[in-house]
Amino acid sequence: PASGNYYYEVVILEPPSVKEIVNSLPPNVRISKKLQLEMQQALKMEEEQENQKAKEGDTQNEGEESKAAVDGTASPTTSRQNKGMEGTPSFGSHVRLGWSMRTGDLQAPVGYDKWSYGIRDINGSKIHCSKREDNWGGEEFGPGDVVGCAISMVPDSTMESNTASPVNQRPSSPISQQQYQAQLQQPQPNQNHIRFFKNGYPMGEFIISKGKREGGAAFIIPDGVYYPAISLYMGASVKVNFGPHFIYQPRKLPTGLKFQPLSNLCKPPVSVEDAVAKISKERPCRKPEMHQKLVELVKVEAQLLEDAYQSHRAKHVMDVMEERKKRNLKTDDLENDEFSPKKMEE
Repeated sequence: PASGNYYYEVVILEPPSVKEIVNSLPPNVRISKKLQLEMQQALKMEEEQENQKAKEGDTQNEGEESKAAVDGTASPTTSRQNKGMEGTPSFGSHVRLGWSMRTGDLQAPVGYDKWSYGIRDINGSKIHCSKREDNWGGEEFGPGDVVGCAISMVPDSTMESNTASPVNQRPSSPISQQQYQAQLQQPQPNQNHIRFFKNGYPMGEFIISKGKREGGAAFIIPDGVYYPAISLYMGASVKVNFGPHFIYQPRKLPTGLKFQPLSNLCKPPVSVEDAVAKISKERPCRKPEMHQKLVELVKVEAQLLEDAYQSHRAKHVMDVMEERKKRNLKTDDLENDEFSPKKMEE
């Protein structure tokens, strides 16, 4: 993105079952002996859990049928139907997400080379240049969690200021390890950086100094054009939200730092009226009949774009509203949005 502070979030979805992963593998796939063993163990564990759930369901149904015969009440759905296969091993499914330049390797996960910066689901480790750091204050995440990815690009930024930053200077007075990590994660005013969030709360280490909250930056990054980047392994799946509404707004930010939705970089399409006015002013066709045909084509194209935009925004509002309701979060701002079902009906 251009200079500014931008944010997007990723909903981690439930991975497929082990059986589904195995059945989706091509017949000629080559798998190491270690991975084969892990796969067999996961299949066995999943089958045992399914059998156990089935037995529990049968026992519960028998008890409910007896109760229904006495009370005359209908039998509710079984716990297996309500809760699904809880505890089923999500074999091999992993997620990395973050930011990457255009030159990042598309055949490797986020954080593989110097062009990308990522965080992984295991331990919330951050990764860059294939180097993993586990103790920076990251948190493990999984299905149901919402992970936020933020980037701050400042005008006239520089990486040279690192020589004067706490990254290369040990503190002169004794401080705790957490305080030292927070100092390492506090970018200078002229440094670009990346932050991560879990369910709205920031990862990383923070300190409050002289009434100001500081720290929490996962990476200090050079100038460049960065794109959202996500790597999925072994059946993992996610849902990405670029805004303008979020399930969780980023909270507990350093003093003075605010993020705007990444969707703000994509402007709404020009209205039909403005498109027609523009083409009429330019008049690229001299003949009246050709000009009229061009105007009609511009009208059709502008209307298609406007309809697609409105449809997308309405679906976006509904999707975010559904996710918030799952988590018992407020939806007032969504209900008052111009693309909410309530407003669209008016």
